[in-house]
Amino acid sequence: MTNSTDRLLSRREGVARIREVLGIPIGLSAFEKAGANGTGPRPSEKYGKTLLYRESEILAWARTLTRSVDAA
Repeated sequence: MTNSTDRLLSRREGVARIREVLGIPIGLSAFEKAGANGTGPRPSEKYGKTLLYRESEILAWARTLTRSVDAA
């Protein structure tokens, strides 16, 4: 049985999942740009023309987009 965080998601589903789980307001275009310039998560599989990503890898990548703010 597959772990729920190993589900395969399209880019659109990945963006929705990032917003839902982490609350990071990322847009589809930002996700696509990160994929195009090599800074985003790598696709795990392909279905037709659709790139599919592992949910765990999408969430791990999204966590790298934030940083802590030092209290003054």
